[in-house]
Amino acid sequence: VREYHDTESALELCEYPADLAILDRTNAPLKGPELFVRIRAHTAMPIMFVSGNGYILEKELAQLKVQPEAVIDLPFDNSEFLDVVRRVLP
Repeated sequence: VREYHDTESALELCEYPADLAILDRTNAPLKGPELFVRIRAHTAMPIMFVSGNGYILEKELAQLKVQPEAVIDLPFDNSEFLDVVRRVLP
């Protein structure tokens, strides 16, 4: 497990992919969708979003013409989260 304090630091995932990246839409200084695009340009690592507003996130991703492996809306319970992670991981 790796945790990043900001999305600029998370760009490390481009060079050193993880098994799964879990992003938030409202990260800083890069927003989650922009970070997603940058990571996906370098790796096919599975990416999922956790979002308090999945509708806005889906619109932003559609504008960028990209699709993550999953989007899970807040609030969620642990079993729902684990089900999504299991589905996303290869």
